[in-house]
Amino acid sequence: MGPSSSTGPVGPVVNHSAGESAPLEPKAVAEAVAKLNSTNFAGPDNEMVVTISGHRLTIQVVNRETREIVEQISPPSLLRTYRRLTAYSEPNQ
Repeated sequence: MGPSSSTGPVGPVVNHSAGESAPLEPKAVAEAVAKLNSTNFAGPDNEMVVTISGHRLTIQVVNRETREIVEQISPPSLLRTYRRLTAYSEPNQ
């Protein structure tokens, strides 16, 4: 059996994608999705939607008009992409 989390559905979500047991915070994922949606990152006709079911967090790229699922993105992949993009936009300190 894979890694599991002992917290409730609103607590950390476990990263099952790479066999890691580091928790992913749903709030951080939701904030990244909201910021990326505000820039039309998924394209002008699409938006990213976050769904939490139990301990499973899913990110889907959905067509705004037809609601068709265009793509599914793993939370760790989305956060890595978001961090790379924001690293370029933040001024050096």
